[in-house]
Amino acid sequence: MAEEQDKQKQKSFDELYQEFQDKFPIEQLQDMKLETYTDTTRNGFTWWMLHHFGGIGDRYNNRKFFGIYHPSKNSEEINYSTSYGKTLNEAFSEIKSRIYKIAELAQDFANNHRTETLQEIEKIKQLPPNYKWKIAFLYSNQTLIDWYKPELLRKFVKTLKPQTQLSAQSKTFELQLKLIEIREKLYNGDKEKFNEALLAIYENRFNNNEDNTMTDQKTNTSDLVKLLKNTKNIILHGAPGTGKTYLAKKIAEEMKAEVGFVQFHPSYDYTDFVEGLRPVNKNKNKEAKDADEDNTQIGFERKDGVFKKFCDKALKVSIKNRVDNFEEIWENLVLKLNDEDFIDVPLLSNDGNNKKYIRIELNEYGNGLANRTYEDNKYKKDSWIRGQSKFFSKDQLYNIYKNSPGIPSGGHDNYRRAIVKYMKDEMGLEEYKDGSVESESKNIFVFIIDEINRGELSKIFGELFFAIDPGYRGAEKCKDLRTQYANMQDEQNLFDETLGITDSDNFGHFFVPENVYIIGTMNDIDRSVESMDFAMRRRFTFMEITAEESAKTILTNENLKDVSKTDIESLKNRMTNLNNAIKEIGLSSGYQIGAAYFLKYAQYKDESDPFNCLWKYNLEPLLQEYLRGQDPTGEKLGKLKAAYNKSEDNQTDQTNS
Repeated sequence: MAEEQDKQKQKSFDELYQEFQDKFPIEQLQDMKLETYTDTTRNGFTWWMLHHFGGIGDRYNNRKFFGIYHPSKNSEEINYSTSYGKTLNEAFSEIKSRIYKIAELAQDFANNHRTETLQEIEKIKQLPPNYKWKIAFLYSNQTLIDWYKPELLRKFVKTLKPQTQLSAQSKTFELQLKLIEIREKLYNGDKEKFNEALLAIYENRFNNNEDNTMTDQKTNTSDLVKLLKNTKNIILHGAPGTGKTYLAKKIAEEMKAEVGFVQFHPSYDYTDFVEGLRPVNKNKNKEAKDADEDNTQIGFERKDGVFKKFCDKALKVSIKNRVDNFEEIWENLVLKLNDEDFIDVPLLSNDGNNKKYIRIELNEYGNGLANRTYEDNKYKKDSWIRGQSKFFSKDQLYNIYKNSPGIPSGGHDNYRRAIVKYMKDEMGLEEYKDGSVESESKNIFVFIIDEINRGELSKIFGELFFAIDPGYRGAEKCKDLRTQYANMQDEQNLFDETLGITDSDNFGHFFVPENVYIIGTMNDIDRSVESMDFAMRRRFTFMEITAEESAKTILTNENLKDVSKTDIESLKNRMTNLNNAIKEIGLSSGYQIGAAYFLKYAQYKDESDPFNCLWKYNLEPLLQEYLRGQDPTGEKLGKLKAAYNKSEDNQTDQTNS
């Protein structure tokens, strides 16, 4: 049985989805047997609802949620809700009818994408909403989003596209439609990349204490600050000249962060970024013994790269500002369990005199954690405790202490919270603080990688592919990582010290501190875009900066202070008309021209025909490069020039192609 469960865990999402479809095809739903619906094994319809394809809410973790259910896993008795029917058969018939109707509508939406279809699902009453939308997802050919709680869907929308207007009463079907639109437009329909972004937002939701509700008055920069705080790593991409690098710097400025900056290029590598051997003149500061003697000695030394130096600085600040005594109290808890064998910890649900407890004890080495590996004593007894046949690690309890889920799924967190509360009430654990209010802004570090796609990323990042993952930030989550030149380190570095590494043969550790955020920028039309492999892409949230958006932030009175308002308006209109024409001749939005190019108008304002100068010296050369080999007669370039020369807003010429 255990082997079968392990095999199931290893199945991919798509394999599980297909297995569900094979077990419960839509055409058989109306004829489903009662025992199939209520079966508490893999053969049961409601078993699948509880165990796969996204949670449907903690309060529904009992089978009452499904209308007809066994009161316990091993019970043969069947209970049912009379709200569906007076008898068991009537109730089951009504539930089956509703499930089939939802599945039928979901299948129709997958084929036809009609909004009215989702509205009809919304109108189906009685079945709990999260259960209803989970069924809809399962029969929509994965067209719908596999998250079902409206408040969570609303957060996804506001994080991924903050300028979206939503009311507090937005229905689930409306939120589903918004997210489907975002998936298609911002992620080009890439479901895997889109789902990675949703998961990143979900895992960080407890760390985001700011209100996600945006207003039109807030700047695009503020929206992106929220996105970066949620996801740790973002890439600003889009057409040339949309101000991506400028925007990255503005984001860091608004976060009041310490900034690091580097621009990737084809010859940039790991030794520049992380660490490597560098030539040094060993006698640079020494006087030659003999003026006639060449006493120069060239050698090589291991040197930290720009990113590792940046992380070292961020870690120093983080350590300086961190104020908590968790490590000390944890050690005291381990000592107490060694002395007393067990501790009865009061549960959070206690009220009155009828108190309940969870009995905790140290986990003996490996006991109860069979099927685990024990390299580096990862599961040694002083890192884990157990209670109620559950296992809780020091890392999980520290996450609870920081007001985060113990693990991303959040299971058994009530037990973990009870243990942390005991540590506070009985052992002196202080409230968690990560820096004072005064030092909070100084605790943020933003590293900007301009033209991130122009470097050979696997060569530059090396093992950092793992370390920059938002889920593996910090010492405890990335404690086994050593750099490629670690064997040359004979002194303890700050990362070793933080991890408590004292063995000189084991120096050279590295991790990305939690207070480090990364912003990359790239042009969508660069030929080097393809170098961004999936391993890198899934660690970043991608945000397109469109040419239209760049006009709002760049073509302003502040940036064109010596240009008349009339000319600024004309620039905006010419930019709009030119970009519409670029779409009309068959080029994608990645070939549109951002406002940074039009900002150069200021240097020609004293010429007799400044608009023509801008075209001749800045726009035409770029467009000729776009059209190389595609426009032998010059017809397309002529259309683009004609569009540019329309100084009035030519809205009627816009196309959606």
